[in-house]
Amino acid sequence: MYTTIAKFKSALKREFDSIYSNDAGVVDETLAVDDLTAAAAAIDGKINVRYAIPVIAPESLPLLESWNLTLAKELAYARSEGTTIPEKIKTLADAVRNQLDAIADGDRKLPGAARENSKGVGAVSIVSSSKPIFKREQMRGF
Repeated sequence: MYTTIAKFKSALKREFDSIYSNDAGVVDETLAVDDLTAAAAAIDGKINVRYAIPVIAPESLPLLESWNLTLAKELAYARSEGTTIPEKIKTLADAVRNQLDAIADGDRKLPGAARENSKGVGAVSIVSSSKPIFKREQMRGF
């Protein structure tokens, strides 16, 4: 996560308790941590194309924290019963996703963030298929 539960509480203000209260009226902060973690994972999923994660560069952390809070707020409102996601939150979350897409595409940079090092990285594909019908010997002359 790029932020704290305390900052998330502060960002949601009094709505935090109503969103994260269980049926007994007790606030369940683990649900809020789940939303923060999911939002951070969405961020990391986009930026790991270009940068080593988690990003620890002090120059980028305020931006990442803001994005983490914005995406987590959207998740929080989506979790809440009977409320719709405020238009302002939707607009901000869309802007965050656009910025993350720009980073993944290489059109935007995170200041100070360490570039992903692809040295020694590889991929393996395992393919399972049925026995070949046409083999090289059978295809000669075609």
